[in-house]
Amino acid sequence: MEQDFPIATYLDIKRELLTIQKALEKEKAAWSATRDFLEENTANELDMAFKTAFELIDGNYTASHLSDCLQSLEILVQQGASGRTMSSHELGRYNLAMLVEDIRYITDEDTLDIATRIIRLTIIADAAVNQQKAYVGNGGMPALDFICLYLAHGIDTAWYRLSSKQYEYIYRLFPLFAHHYSATFAQDRGYDEPYHMYVRCLQHSPAAADLQIKTFLRMLCLGWTPFYVTEEWLDRTFFLKIANLDTQWLSIIYPYDDGQLKFYIDVAQQHITAATIKVMLNAVTMNNKSRKDFKKYFSLRPHWLIKLAITKAPDIVFQLVKRNEKDLLYPFLRYYKRELATLRNEQGLSLGAYAITTRGVVENTIQLLRAANLLKVD
Repeated sequence: MEQDFPIATYLDIKRELLTIQKALEKEKAAWSATRDFLEENTANELDMAFKTAFELIDGNYTASHLSDCLQSLEILVQQGASGRTMSSHELGRYNLAMLVEDIRYITDEDTLDIATRIIRLTIIADAAVNQQKAYVGNGGMPALDFICLYLAHGIDTAWYRLSSKQYEYIYRLFPLFAHHYSATFAQDRGYDEPYHMYVRCLQHSPAAADLQIKTFLRMLCLGWTPFYVTEEWLDRTFFLKIANLDTQWLSIIYPYDDGQLKFYIDVAQQHITAATIKVMLNAVTMNNKSRKDFKKYFSLRPHWLIKLAITKAPDIVFQLVKRNEKDLLYPFLRYYKRELATLRNEQGLSLGAYAITTRGVVENTIQLLRAANLLKVD
């Protein structure tokens, strides 16, 4: 049975993200109005005071201590202090990313709320949220990547024993950081790390399933896609992970055409290359379950990704024939016979001629092409 894309939920999330963004912008504008009137020396002194006040947290996550820190930071921000001088190095002094990383150690709901207010206040005070990192064993990782890591693992899984309250607060933090993660920043790195962090680390967590799906929908609203990578970063296991997701998640990541999803689909198509298509399809062939899921989902009706594959990576269709990948061929043959009929490989052979003259192509594949009227030999 087809899993319909949750369009109503998607539109609700889109409005929610816009509301959060506007609220942040309003608060930041009020802060900037105060900041702009400061003398340089006064601004520098306030910034150093903010840095010192924030560093006093330094792993002490008791409610009373965090409450005192919050009060100090609020007074400084009201005066126009910024978080621009905070340490960005993972081995440096205590910073915003380190607080986000340690959120899993804060178990009390009231204390979680105070920590969240400190994080929000620090973002409003113009801290460099994309540059600050926390140590993870082989280098540093920014706060947003930690948030996506935790959201991917879900509630009470083997790696991170997050409670439902901890998970809910981390979910609330996501849009505060995500709005600061620009497409330009992703392009400079050559890949969209928060998205790929989320999918690579995704765990089956029934208690978090609803918020995990909503996290995917948030990423769609922001224009994050699995295709925002350079060839250097392609990884078959990443696309296999997507292929093996719950059917509903597959329909979310690769939605069918819908006018209300035009922004996401346009962004996805913009970044899809022949290399990403080849890696994705090759990943699907790594097990029979992913083959069957691919056939079932992409055979529901014409899909923009299948059509794009024919345009951007036509040689992959010939490879699917050679490898007798009937399940993967089926969506191509069902809806795009006309486009397939015009394909020619480097030797000038049509798909039908290639199938007949290529060693190893089995009779079942030949029959599939014959049923699609593609067995004509030029």
